[in-house]
Amino acid sequence: MEKHEGEAKDENKEKLKKKLSPEEALARIQMEKIEEERLNQVFHVISSKSKKPSKKKKKKDEKDEEDDEDKMITPADLILLMNDMMKKINQRIEETKNESRPGEKQWKQGATGGGKDFDSKEDVFKKNQVQTPIKYKLSKSDAELMVWEVDDDADGKVSKEEFIKMYKRCKDDKNGLEPRKLFNLAYFLMFKPEYTGFVTEEDTLELLFVRYSRAHLDDEINAIFGDERSPIGNDDFVEREISFPEYIKKVNERAMKERKERKEAKKRRDDELMQ
Repeated sequence: MEKHEGEAKDENKEKLKKKLSPEEALARIQMEKIEEERLNQVFHVISSKSKKPSKKKKKKDEKDEEDDEDKMITPADLILLMNDMMKKINQRIEETKNESRPGEKQWKQGATGGGKDFDSKEDVFKKNQVQTPIKYKLSKSDAELMVWEVDDDADGKVSKEEFIKMYKRCKDDKNGLEPRKLFNLAYFLMFKPEYTGFVTEEDTLELLFVRYSRAHLDDEINAIFGDERSPIGNDDFVEREISFPEYIKKVNERAMKERKERKEAKKRRDDELMQ
């Protein structure tokens, strides 16, 4: 049986990677401009959490990112970031409890003005409105593990160089072998570096497009937000969004599913060879 052109290219890439040193292989992994920009922003945000602001005045054209080469991400940074993010998430939930929710006006129009009817408002908002505070805490041991997984020089911190290498390794990982705890946090923040704890479908579009192309864009969006959308009447839809704890849950479930599929595929190949 002839191999598909895409499969042949992937095989050639794998053969080439085996001939290269790890550093050479990493150097060949390309990032799009938006990936580099967002990755730099996220490193700056995380590495600055436990650092006191510099009293040194900066010139107008001087960027914060210029100082990031000397900064490090520590477990304390990750804990502070997570606490801050969860505070923002639960503040937002509390503030929106008694407010007019997105789509409520359209729901009323749809239910009374000849538009699409719904059994209850719950049909409209059940996937978009969180009613109770979310409990999610990053322990000291978990934060230390996130750092340890990508800490190449074993100094207990993550440098900018190590952070970029971590991203490249995970981006290029087709078999789910790379540790992804810090990567998953970083990638979520890359959707919206001025983090609020939530990202919308619109927030994810540009980054997903450059990484997966238009052909796989819808699949990646649905993997994050689900296959269904909540209608609000008149053929409109509530914009989908997801919180960080929900995002991590979906990412981990997907990873487990893909790991199981790879294991089953390997077993089938092994069985065929034995026949």
